[in-house]
Amino acid sequence: MPPGKKSDKWKAGGGKKGKGSKGDGSKGKKKGGKKKAKPKLSEDAKNRQQEQRAAVEEERRRMREELINSFLRHKLIREQNLTRLNQSKLIEKWRHVLRDAKSQELSRELELMKLDFDKRYTENITEINRLMESLLQSGLDFVQICDRQKMESERTYEEHVARLKAFGNVYEQESNSFKATIAKDYQKAMACHQQEKSSLLFTINTLQSHYRDSYTAQKANFQVRKDDIINQGLEDEQTIRQNLERRLEHSWQQLHENCVDSGELDEQRWALYSLLRRRDQIAYEQQHSAENRLEKLSKAVNKIHEKQNCHEHSTQELIERRNELHDRRERWRLKLLKQQHQHAERLKAVAASSSDAAEHLEQLVKQGVLILRSAQRCRLLKPQPSSASSSNSSVTSPSSEPFQYFWTRFNHSYLETVLLQRHRAAIVRGRTAEAARLKKEVSIPTCWSLNGTTLAIHPEK
Repeated sequence: MPPGKKSDKWKAGGGKKGKGSKGDGSKGKKKGGKKKAKPKLSEDAKNRQQEQRAAVEEERRRMREELINSFLRHKLIREQNLTRLNQSKLIEKWRHVLRDAKSQELSRELELMKLDFDKRYTENITEINRLMESLLQSGLDFVQICDRQKMESERTYEEHVARLKAFGNVYEQESNSFKATIAKDYQKAMACHQQEKSSLLFTINTLQSHYRDSYTAQKANFQVRKDDIINQGLEDEQTIRQNLERRLEHSWQQLHENCVDSGELDEQRWALYSLLRRRDQIAYEQQHSAENRLEKLSKAVNKIHEKQNCHEHSTQELIERRNELHDRRERWRLKLLKQQHQHAERLKAVAASSSDAAEHLEQLVKQGVLILRSAQRCRLLKPQPSSASSSNSSVTSPSSEPFQYFWTRFNHSYLETVLLQRHRAAIVRGRTAEAARLKKEVSIPTCWSLNGTTLAIHPEK
C-alpha cells in the first residue's frame, strides 16, 4: 500500500486502528467506558462506494480538462489578435514606400506615352495630308470617269433599246410558232387517242365474244361430265343396293333355316319377323326419299345463292366501273384546267418579264440622267487644274484610252452573251416541258384498258 493512503478497511471501519476491537478492550475501558463496534460493510456497499469515488474522480478530471482547454482557447485568440495588429502595422508602414515607387513608375510610363503620342500624331498628320492630296486627285479622276460614263450610258441605252425590240420580234415569232406546234401536236395526240380507243373497243368486243363462246362450251362440257358422274353414281348405288338386298335375303333365309332346324320358330314368331322386315324396308325407303329431297333442296338453295352472289358481284363491278370512269373524267378535266392555268401563268410570266425589262431600262435612263446631272455639277464645281496636272492627264489619257475601249467592247459582248444564253435556256425549257406534257397525255391509258383488265361477262343474265 502506498504511503499516505489509508486502506479501505480503515475507511470502512470509521476510526483508528484497533479502536473498538477486541485487543484494545482494556484501553476502551480506561477512557470512559465500553463503546459499540460499527458493523462491517457488505460487498455491494463496498462496490457502490468505490463507484461513487470513481465518479467523483472522473468529474474532477473532466473539470481539469475543461479549464485547460479554455485557457488554451483564450491564448489562441490572443495570439490571433496580436498577429492581425502586427500585420496592420507592417502594411501601414510599407504603404508609403509602395506608393512612392508606384508614382515614380507611372510618371515614367506617362513620359513614354507622351513621346509615343507625339510620334503617332505627326504620322497621322502626314497621312491625312497624303489622303487629302489623293482625294483631290480622285475627284479629278471621278469627273473624267463621269464624262466617259455619260457617253457609254447613252450608247448602251440605245443598243439595249434596239436589242429589246429585236428580242420582242423574236419572242412574237417563237410564240406563234410554239402555239402552232402545240395545236398540231394536240390534234395528232387526239387522233392517236381516238384510234387507240377504237382498236381497244374492237379488241374488247372480240374478247367478250370469245369468252362467251368458251364459257358456253365449258359449261356444256361441265354439264355432260356432271350428268355422267351422277349416272355413274346412281348405277353404283343401284348395284350396291341390289348386292345388299341379296345378302340380306340370303341372311334371312339362313336365319329361317337355323330357326326351323333348332325348332324355335313357329308361325306367330315368323309373322312377327316378317312384319318387322317390312317396316324396316318402308323406313329405309322413306329415309332414302327424304335424303334425295334434302339433297335437291340444298342444290336449289346453292344455285340461288350463287345467282345472288353473281348479281351482287356484277352490280359492285358496275358501280366501281362507273366511279372509275367518273374519276378518270375528273382527272382529265383537272389536268386540262391545270394545263390552261400553266399556259396562262407562262403568258403572265412573259408579260411580267417584259414589264420588268421595261422598268429596268427606265431605271437605267433615270440613273443616266442623274449621272449626267452630277457630272455637270462636278464640272461646274471642279477647280481649275494646274499645268502639272494637265500635263499628267495628257500623258496618262492616251495610254488608258485603248484599255477603256477594250473594256467597253468586253462588257458589251459579255452582256449580249448572257442575254442570248438566258433566252435560249428559256426556249429550250418551254419546249421540253411541252414535249413532256404531250408525251404524258398520249401515254395516258384509256378507261377500257385500266390495269389490263376488262369487264366480267355473265352469260346467265
